[in-house]
Amino acid sequence: MLVRIVRSFAVASFLLAGLSLVSGQKVSLDQVPPPVKATIQKQLAGGQLLEIDKDDDEGEISFTVQFTNKAGAHRELMAGDDGTLLTLEIGVEEAPAEIQKTIRAQASRNKIKQIDKTFEDGEISYEVDFTRSFSVNSAGKLARVQIGLEDLPAEVRKTMDANLHGGKLAEAFKLIDDSEISFEGDVDHDGQMRDILVAPDGKLQSVELTMAEVTGPARKTIEEKVGNGKILRVEKTTEQRQGVMPYEIEARKDGKTIRFSVGPRGRFFGMED
Repeated sequence: MLVRIVRSFAVASFLLAGLSLVSGQKVSLDQVPPPVKATIQKQLAGGQLLEIDKDDDEGEISFTVQFTNKAGAHRELMAGDDGTLLTLEIGVEEAPAEIQKTIRAQASRNKIKQIDKTFEDGEISYEVDFTRSFSVNSAGKLARVQIGLEDLPAEVRKTMDANLHGGKLAEAFKLIDDSEISFEGDVDHDGQMRDILVAPDGKLQSVELTMAEVTGPARKTIEEKVGNGKILRVEKTTEQRQGVMPYEIEARKDGKTIRFSVGPRGRFFGMED
């Protein structure tokens, strides 16, 4: 279980990758699919429904619901068109005790603006919106902390600058996984954010790409595997697999998230569990 703290202008950029929503039409409760209606009614639990927005992101339908709970507090939830609960806004007192402790300690004197309990592939995490950006794991250890671009090690910054692909380095983070350190750069491509991962010695670990930047043979294999699904993320890694550096693909197909690897010449390395 992960707690992620995000700044107010960069909310929800993590666990719902691919769900970049465009505000759509307002609908009534009777106009949503029955599974969505059931999810909404379950979460209302004595509260009051305010409004429902139907959002369409290139065929991915979701519903954003504004409501007040039975205590009168404003809340928001997001549900998929199959009724799956994607996010649910909660108060800090509604989080598990250990999560509350971590959130309060990390927030310090900053005002917590919003906490979203998110659900993805059966995993629960907490996104917290206030004035700084960092994340902690379920053990309460710091896992990701935002740093200034000027605080990046020289070799790390050099590597990031060499892999911007026409974008602009906007933010930087220090990632801590037990004793392993790495640096993540968020690159702005005309409003679309992509990331770069670099080791402390400046070695490139991975870079997020668009399909246009993928080799032709690899692109063909990716499109065959995804079919009528939707590609969510393409990442080029520098960790060799069967003698090549593959593309790591995340996609949505038949209502499920799939992940697989493809070599630059189109070799399929299999699906990940």
